[in-house]
Amino acid sequence: MMAREVLRAEGVLGPDCAALSTIDREDKATVLPLAIGDRIRFGETLPHLSIRNGNRATVTAITLQRMG
Repeated sequence: MMAREVLRAEGVLGPDCAALSTIDREDKATVLPLAIGDRIRFGETLPHLSIRNGNRATVTAITLQRMG
């Protein structure tokens, strides 16, 4: 988490805006905090979203929407 603090101090990363439920590399459920400026890499292919394993992205906006 220290890297996130440094990026925030440098103005590269905003405050955490969302927390997503995810599965880590050990197949354990975890929470992923997201902020504007975060860089992410996808670990699996999601054809319905046109995402391939290894795609990278930068978070430029976060819109909270209730599912269901």
